[in-house]
Amino acid sequence: MQKRYWLRGFLSSLIAYAVAIILVYVTSIYDEWGPAFPAMTAGVFLSPVIVIGLLAGWLYGKIKTRSTPHS
Repeated sequence: MQKRYWLRGFLSSLIAYAVAIILVYVTSIYDEWGPAFPAMTAGVFLSPVIVIGLLAGWLYGKIKTRSTPHS
């Protein structure tokens, strides 16, 4: 069975992304925009984290399967 490291990387980065957005939403100061504006801004700037996690998982899987001997 082939392990899908790219999926693990994607899911872990998606969880980290969601936690970061929730932290920004909870800790933001209420102003005329409310807490949604800083959370949306952080969402835009943190969105590459998902792609980086996906690529890191894919690269880890490539290295892992290349270094283990196949029987």
